[in-house]
Amino acid sequence: MRCTLHRTFCLVIVCSCVITLALAQSDVIQNPPASTSQNPADTLKLIDRLVEQNGQLEKQNKELIEQIQHLRDMLGQQTGQGSTPIPAVISKPQGWTERFPN
Repeated sequence: MRCTLHRTFCLVIVCSCVITLALAQSDVIQNPPASTSQNPADTLKLIDRLVEQNGQLEKQNKELIEQIQHLRDMLGQQTGQGSTPIPAVISKPQGWTERFPN
């Protein structure tokens, strides 16, 4: 009974983290800038803001991956099985170039 309750709790935590991340990303997509006729200075400010926001999302993603790995480890210990590690580095799309340093 306790093991089932613990697994349910872990599953709820993971789901809530994933939903939060999905909502944060969809908010960015659904709320584009109001004006498309901006001067170059405003466009650069917008790009800088989006780069910063992307960095924050990458940090959140890394934290969520660490939480998921921790939960997998806990479940693996409870069931007596090893956990499957999550890759430490998520590869970038082919042809990706780093234009804006963090």
